[in-house]
Amino acid sequence: MKKLDLLIKNGRVIDPAAGVDGPGCIGIRDGLSCGLVPPDAAADHVIDAAGCYVLPGLIDFHTHVFRGGSGLAVDPNSLIGMGVTTAVDAGTAGCANFEVFYRAVVCTCTPRLFTQLNVCSIGQPGDGFAEDFDPSLFQAEKIARLVRDYPKQIRGLKIRMGAEVAGVTDLTPLKKARELAQGLHLPLTVHASNPPAPMAELLDLLGPGDVLAHCFHGKGGHTILGPDGRVRPEVRAARERGVRFDCANGVTNYNHEVAQRALDDGFMPDIISSDLCRPAVERAGYARSLPFVLSKYLWLGMPLEKVIRAAIAAPADALGLGGKAGTLSPGAWGDVTVVSCVEADPVFLDNLGTVRRGDRLLVVKMTVRSGEILFRQTDFG
Repeated sequence: MKKLDLLIKNGRVIDPAAGVDGPGCIGIRDGLSCGLVPPDAAADHVIDAAGCYVLPGLIDFHTHVFRGGSGLAVDPNSLIGMGVTTAVDAGTAGCANFEVFYRAVVCTCTPRLFTQLNVCSIGQPGDGFAEDFDPSLFQAEKIARLVRDYPKQIRGLKIRMGAEVAGVTDLTPLKKARELAQGLHLPLTVHASNPPAPMAELLDLLGPGDVLAHCFHGKGGHTILGPDGRVRPEVRAARERGVRFDCANGVTNYNHEVAQRALDDGFMPDIISSDLCRPAVERAGYARSLPFVLSKYLWLGMPLEKVIRAAIAAPADALGLGGKAGTLSPGAWGDVTVVSCVEADPVFLDNLGTVRRGDRLLVVKMTVRSGEILFRQTDFG
């Protein structure tokens, strides 16, 4: 048998998509995973991951990485040091600037990057400028052409439905966005932080595969919680019919009380993403990285396996990448993230500035993309 390029041994392998959780060794050859292999398998490079979790490459389902095209954006290459091998830009680009984003960022960055195309032509420029939500300005034909020309890149459409966003007073823009997404057979991701209508009305417009982002926002009068502090029945019904719920925490889109009440009521996010953006990275206590956000959900009481699933297998499924990303099964992309869990007292802040202190942090020790080690802590291996 041909020698492995890379052998990672002595770690605890957690691969929810493959049903693996326990001691094991992972092999990579020719950029692809060989799955679990014997500890004495011949390899050019051997990594000792004792005391660490060996995971499929993290997938950050909600980021803003149109660097140079939006004041919100961070450098996508910084994701590698955060253990993220695959990411989604969540509507930072619209049809007016998508091709610039694609050529300047997607084609040149190190992590794999997919796109949710904003239905508003300018995307999210940041720096105090908001999208124009007049549905008559949505360029349906141009959006359709881009989806046709970039079918592997554009994995969904995106719209923001927040009362704090200029011009959003009702769900009319969402209805048009939903119509566009259905016509293109794409899922729709909806920014639903402080929506301008009751949650039941918003969710009625979403179907299987659609994503409600910022599900624990806690702003305004329309959240996933009812007056009794429990998750609304219509929220559970939406999940039953295939709507996905993504926490996408960021800076202003997460509230400790809403998240804790929801989890206590047995409602965990389907997807855990960071909503990585400049304000989150620059301010302590917020979503500075996906592992930081995952640490917060461990503190909130989510079991480790469910936290890992929500950051790896679930987003891979939402992107239609099952079997390739989000798993270490044989033949999958050779993406691996190795993390340790250390005792710590991190500060977790919410959109009210409420301070909560955690008790541990997930720390990235190594990131492998397509079998190549791209990040490695100086004290690791």
